[in-house]
Amino acid sequence: MHARRIRWATLIVLAGGTCLRLALAVVTPPELAYDDHFTPIRIVAREQRLPAANECWQCYQPPLYYVISAGVFETAERVAAAWGRTPADAQRIGHKALQFISVVAGSATLWMCVLVLRRACRPSAAHEALGVGVVALLPQHIYMSAMVTNDALTYLLATLTVYAALRAHDAGWPVLHAVVTGLLAGATVLSKAYGLVTALTVLLMIGGGAILSIVRRARLPGGEHPTVPSHALRPTPSAALALLVAASAFGVWPTVRNLGWYGRLHVDNFDFFRTPMRLQPPGAASAIDFTSFRLLDLLKYPWVHTTHVNSFWTELYARLWFDYEGLTVTLRAAREWRAHDARVSQIHPRWTRERWQALLNWNPRDVPPDFRRVAVMSYWAGLPLTLVPLAGLLLGLRRCGRDFGVALLLVHFVLCLAIPLFQALRIPYFAAMKTAFALSMVSSVPVLVVLAVQSLRAWAGRVLAMVLWLGLALLAAANVGFVAAQYRQLTPALGQPW
Repeated sequence: MHARRIRWATLIVLAGGTCLRLALAVVTPPELAYDDHFTPIRIVAREQRLPAANECWQCYQPPLYYVISAGVFETAERVAAAWGRTPADAQRIGHKALQFISVVAGSATLWMCVLVLRRACRPSAAHEALGVGVVALLPQHIYMSAMVTNDALTYLLATLTVYAALRAHDAGWPVLHAVVTGLLAGATVLSKAYGLVTALTVLLMIGGGAILSIVRRARLPGGEHPTVPSHALRPTPSAALALLVAASAFGVWPTVRNLGWYGRLHVDNFDFFRTPMRLQPPGAASAIDFTSFRLLDLLKYPWVHTTHVNSFWTELYARLWFDYEGLTVTLRAAREWRAHDARVSQIHPRWTRERWQALLNWNPRDVPPDFRRVAVMSYWAGLPLTLVPLAGLLLGLRRCGRDFGVALLLVHFVLCLAIPLFQALRIPYFAAMKTAFALSMVSSVPVLVVLAVQSLRAWAGRVLAMVLWLGLALLAAANVGFVAAQYRQLTPALGQPW
């Protein structure tokens, strides 16, 4: 622990975040997830091979998560069978076990965020707990940490990559440290395609630092090494090359496979399957509004709705602080929504643009009221917890030229946020405008919070910290309410949460 003392506030925040992820996974059936990852896992487990990209909806994904999950799935099934459970029950237990891969990955990410924050900022105990608290209570990260999904593992690997880069920098960039950083960057790419952004961020920062080192040395007489502070950009060319080779050798496999099988560097499910998602609004990049933030409409209609479905920043904000789409999690089992969906299906039996418009033009009576209250609480709590990291981003720009750690975290934050923007332009449907694509940047958030609070005068910093703690308290209540609402909605009469 920092200064060899236990920081109790940090431990309490981390324990609370871990408990929320665990509780949500316990009460949520494994089938309630944003995508079906069971099929590729079963192919790997049953047939001992990797699936082709066109075999199922998620079969195009990189293989690391599925290889790990197949081992967990088979182990859980065998243990259940040894306990005398039927094959169907054993498979169900295997599916449930897969959720806890995400629980472990999500919880480990929180602890890694503490280590990244300490490397980058050396915060006080109060500021450390405050910064990490934003990630620990972040609703979207909690949801992803309770689902059967490859995202939570990707966030962990991205955070490990950032931490390894910070350690390598503090150690003076020995080649071994660079190789470890590169292997972690490659593993991030092997877990999810957007892991490429993390790998590119580290490569750009280290490559840029190596170039600066060469330029500085060339400007000095006799090629002497320049005298620079220990926190300045100073990776060596050999470290940059080692990182590039390690990351490429480990992470290039999906690209090579796609190029050999399909003649392209990247493929996704839209290339192989016709889906009603192609008819979703907004429907075209030109129809997306990139200049508005419709908070009042969002508070009135907390799930995806015709009044704000085309507002990019509203979509991003909403998904960050609540299960905004809801169609596969909070709304799927709600009797109010099922009745609304049945009425729409009678009028529009085929998936058309008109059916999507009718489905998203719902009224407050069509959604569960307990979840609606949670959503409104989360959206209000999220306002200061969003604005402060953004302010920290601007304030941190002053330190980028002289502080490698802050520069790395800021660049990673910005490039990760660009992923949903890229997706929205490439696939202009509301299902593509997901904050989940950007959550590899969670290790940057505590640093940005601390930068914002530390930049103020003492009294102003205390006031801002109090506002943030109030926001976190409201958010904690909303998260507990979400778990409770999930339990009430999904627990069968026999009292079995799954």
